[in-house]
Amino acid sequence: MRSGLPGFIQRLSEAGLGEISLTTNASRLADMAEDLKAASLARVNISLDTLNAGRFRDLTSGLLDDTLSGIESAVAFGLTPVKLNAVLRRSSWREDVPELLGFAAERGLQVRFIELMRTGPTADWAAGEYISAAVVRDWLQTIVSTVPILRSPDSPARVDELTWTGHLLRVGWITPHSNPFCDGCNRLRLDSSGRLYRCLMDPDPLPLNDLMTSLPQPELHKAVREYMQGKRIPAVMSTAGTMASIGG
Repeated sequence: MRSGLPGFIQRLSEAGLGEISLTTNASRLADMAEDLKAASLARVNISLDTLNAGRFRDLTSGLLDDTLSGIESAVAFGLTPVKLNAVLRRSSWREDVPELLGFAAERGLQVRFIELMRTGPTADWAAGEYISAAVVRDWLQTIVSTVPILRSPDSPARVDELTWTGHLLRVGWITPHSNPFCDGCNRLRLDSSGRLYRCLMDPDPLPLNDLMTSLPQPELHKAVREYMQGKRIPAVMSTAGTMASIGG
């Protein structure tokens, strides 16, 4: 969606930002993976909620084959470890979860199951489709043995290691509703309009781009510091904004 993406990533790398990763639906990744790797992109997280082509189209308006081709290219060009982000839904998890586990295990990928968050105009639908990750994890533990993996305190995912279809697999659980990880969060969000968010659920972004053009640097630094002092655990894990608008 962003023109000149490889060059942008290259500039970020040259600025010394450390590891750079990209979350993507992978619909164009087959054509871009080689250039992105050459531009110093380290790895990708790929959104893949289902391997059912019809359900994928209903959820994304895209084509499953495009995303699958993007995943193959990510592996081929070393944008690894590839992590698949799958949002859990009450109506289809019993079909989707086993299929995604098999797909990831057979290709040496990781998969992270994410609780559905109530955002924007789909909040009512999300409330009806919500299922706790604990329910899915409990089901999985009736089938295979899982071993918890020590995680960084600021990681949003709790990770288990298990064997599925004869392959070692890491499975992450991101649980903003049932088991929030806000107390260890050190993340910020910057949207495409230059607004800074302390949290995905932050109702009060800082217009950073506007301030950068209107304030001298000392006042800009002061405004950002004061804004950051207001970082708090959200009262409820829901927002009127859409995930796409802030990159969630």
